[in-house]
Amino acid sequence: MAGFTPIANAQLVNGGFESGDLTGWSVVIPAGGFINIVEAGSGEIAVEGKYFANMKTDGPGSFTTLSQAFNADPGQEVSGYAFFVDQEFLQNQPCVFQDSMSVDIMAGDTVVANVFYTQHCTDGVNFDDGSLPWTLWSYTFDGTEPPGPYAVQARITHIGDSSVDSTSGVDGVELTGVFKSIVGGPDVDGDGEIDLTVQIGQDPSTAMYDFVINYHNPGGPEV
Repeated sequence: MAGFTPIANAQLVNGGFESGDLTGWSVVIPAGGFINIVEAGSGEIAVEGKYFANMKTDGPGSFTTLSQAFNADPGQEVSGYAFFVDQEFLQNQPCVFQDSMSVDIMAGDTVVANVFYTQHCTDGVNFDDGSLPWTLWSYTFDGTEPPGPYAVQARITHIGDSSVDSTSGVDGVELTGVFKSIVGGPDVDGDGEIDLTVQIGQDPSTAMYDFVINYHNPGGPEV
């Protein structure tokens, strides 16, 4: 018999865009905006793998949004990378043109956590560069969140005019698991552990779980 502890499936699909397309992701792209899956763009290359999502919107007051839903349990961490190129700064535009980029963890319409944010004129008043290179963001679920499912939502916003569009990027989004205890199941051999019965030669892994196997079968055949 084998006592086992599964790790919940991450359920995030194509988080690094290595399919070369937007498989698994939902998008909102206004006229004049784009979300392109590229090897290089906005002066950056992929921070992980070969591809990343390069985003632009078009003003005034429009949003380009990239999101994906997932489930998570307490102790799991969602993480990824984002960057922002502040074209308003590069073109010497005043702070009224407040382009911005954010990444949020959502539960429905509720923002669970803002994990990445930057804007032109970072304090909203004084002219400066809001650009950020690839930056690692993360959020660990602690059980106090509203009920899921959750979503990673990346959004770039263009404010004030229809020119000098800032750009951004997203890459390497993943949900890392923690060991979850099985709270019920057969204890066939009476050793105090939940048991997984498998046939000789059977692979106990599935598409849904990774397993840590502790094999106990004294005098029995190898599995």
